[in-house]
Amino acid sequence: MIIQLDTTSLPDSSTASTIPDGDYVIYSRALSNFGQKLAISFNGNDTYATLKPLGYSQDQIWTLRNYNGRTLSVSPRCSLHLQAAWGSEGVKVMPEGNYVWTFTNNGEGFIIQDGDMTKYWGVSFANSSTNITIGDDDGQPGHRWILEKL
Repeated sequence: MIIQLDTTSLPDSSTASTIPDGDYVIYSRALSNFGQKLAISFNGNDTYATLKPLGYSQDQIWTLRNYNGRTLSVSPRCSLHLQAAWGSEGVKVMPEGNYVWTFTNNGEGFIIQDGDMTKYWGVSFANSSTNITIGDDDGQPGHRWILEKL
């Protein structure tokens, strides 16, 4: 059963401490040009996470684990020894190294930021194979995410 964690199931002030540990798909609020939901997808060790059409495949399942009550680690379910980290071109999946992120529900979806809450996960264009970037928030749907707990 899928429990959607979005603006209707969590209070607007939801933070990492209110997100249960578990397996999730994370997809962009921005739809593709064809109206498809696009999920964050794992492409292998030492590679960048990209968007792909939502299909609930193993490469789209991420395990979220509470790190310190304020931040979460994000690991591909199929490779729990890896974590989403900060690479030079965006979200890069690397060997476990205490890489953690904040998740805040602002009423439009989840904002995913670094632990210091200075930069945001986002996409400039909602197209398949687009890298997940880390940068400034432009307030657009490409910087808001939906979490579905599996």
